[in-house]
Amino acid sequence: MTEPVEGERRRGPITGRDIKSTKEQERDGRDFISRRGGSCVHVYFEPDTSAWRKKRVRLPDGRTVYRVVRPVFEGALEDLKSGRTPDGQRLDGLIVYDIDRLTRDNRHLEDAIDVVERHRRPIIDINGSLDLLTENGRATARVVVAMSNKQSADTSRRVRRKHRALEREGIPTGGARPFGWNDDKRTLHPTEAKLLRAAALGILGGAPVRASCVRWNEQGVTTPRGSTWSTTKLKAVVRNPRICGIRSRKVRALNPDTGSENERWEIVYGDDGEPVQGQWERIITQEQWKALMEVIGDNMAPGSGHNSRKYLLTGTLRCDKDDCGTAHRAIKAPKSANKPDGFFYYACPDKGQGGCGGGTKIPGPDARRRSRNW
Repeated sequence: MTEPVEGERRRGPITGRDIKSTKEQERDGRDFISRRGGSCVHVYFEPDTSAWRKKRVRLPDGRTVYRVVRPVFEGALEDLKSGRTPDGQRLDGLIVYDIDRLTRDNRHLEDAIDVVERHRRPIIDINGSLDLLTENGRATARVVVAMSNKQSADTSRRVRRKHRALEREGIPTGGARPFGWNDDKRTLHPTEAKLLRAAALGILGGAPVRASCVRWNEQGVTTPRGSTWSTTKLKAVVRNPRICGIRSRKVRALNPDTGSENERWEIVYGDDGEPVQGQWERIITQEQWKALMEVIGDNMAPGSGHNSRKYLLTGTLRCDKDDCGTAHRAIKAPKSANKPDGFFYYACPDKGQGGCGGGTKIPGPDARRRSRNW
């Protein structure tokens, strides 16, 4: 198992910083295996995956819990059980660079121990400190993983404290640049700022949010990440107090009735109890932003917690184009299609919504009739 890959570095003369640790780990692992007369038949690579950070997941019984999500790691354990790699080659064991490359989560460690004990296929590291086949090795692994977990928690706490300090000073932080501002996140983008101001004032004047999205998409205006616009994305932008010069943070709140998480923007307040002013140029006034919140609300309304879908197969049907696999959504038929009132299709969302936009389109009534026979 190897750690997440770093982003691509700028072009130019190679330096020590250009040497990726993942490549070095793989090289050391292959050397370790070959020196002992073995052969490396498969590399389980986990790019952009944390061995510690938990995510919210829903269990088969409906409960919502937080777990470290690592599908590659879990797939490697399944392969170890069967003794076969994904392409069918014989698999006798797993070699990891270091124990904290295997896991920093005690649940995953116990899963690995269970596989090794039951199927007698080893998991060892190249330093010789990890051997889950022995009782002493398992005890050592539990201690090391617990300490690695604490180190990760300590680092996370320091990062959070640093972000809180930046928030109190009104300093913009990392991530993609916000729409309407330049890359410095402080000065206004000459074109986007005008578009965003016009959209906000238009909403205040009674124009639908979707009108700006349609117009921008027709003009080729994209989000900072290059996606098309939707009402959800535009509302998220204008709901952010940044637009009126106030420092904010994104928070998640769990709805106890539905078990779902809702994201919303929260104003950062200083020690004096007043909103922190951000170190950037504003696009609209605070009074205009407050009026906007009266129009569109400060957050999307939570669901009722009941599975009362209007379109039964939304999220069940999947796109089959080029192995896209995105869940279909219900799309109402346009008037030009000359269909009865309420006629709809199940289709793949556009690229801006996570789909390919060109997969199979299934008439809703046909899908319902077929589903009765499934």
